Amino acid sequence: MIYNLVLVVGTAVTTVGSYNDIGTCTNAQNQFQKQNVVAACVQQESPEEALNRAQSIFTLMQKFMDGQK
Repeated sequence: MIYNLVLVVGTAVTTVGSYNDIGTCTNAQNQFQKQNVVAACVQQESPEEALNRAQSIFTLMQKFMDGQK
């Protein structure tokens, strides 16, 4: 799994690094938080997970539209 380190600056969320494990990401996150910067480690979706999520949304939309007829 890949974890992205994101910073929240103003109204923007910016990815500043990618890590192969949560421990390494958390260590980097802690360095930003020591400087009072809002930081978080988030799991990056695999291409397969993203496709499955998109297909689920499409299926739900189809069911919704079929119910509107």
